[in-house]
Amino acid sequence: MRNQCIDPGIEDCIAAAFDLGSAYDIEGMDTLNVPDQAVLVLYGDGSVSWVSRGGGAGALWSERQPGNPPVSPQYRVLKIEQQGTEARALLYRRTSAEANPVRCDLHLRKQSSGWFISGGSVAPWPAPRTRCGQIGVMACERKMKS
Repeated sequence: MRNQCIDPGIEDCIAAAFDLGSAYDIEGMDTLNVPDQAVLVLYGDGSVSWVSRGGGAGALWSERQPGNPPVSPQYRVLKIEQQGTEARALLYRRTSAEANPVRCDLHLRKQSSGWFISGGSVAPWPAPRTRCGQIGVMACERKMKS
């Protein structure tokens, strides 16, 4: 169900971005991005890189091997905040059952023809903290058994 206070075009833009991006449709994705769009990518090993529209997105998507199926388009919107013609969306994303989840923070901008992605960041999903204060369930279970 849509939040009535949030422009439904925001959720439509997000859905289109994940449908097109999951199929590696670079040309389709270009229709959803503003010309000065850039995304900050934070990797699990601690490295960081900026990916600009046209600059690095094609290189990231070229890692897909020909003939491989598209990745899962599944995502979950955790929160959307809209202030006039600017919006931010916090999402949970997993491309397959085997893949580690990521946190996506999308920045969107409304222009005369609709909502477009203006930037954002992608980061590994944080490991859950347990009641033992350790990161990860296995660490807590081992501590309790000893």
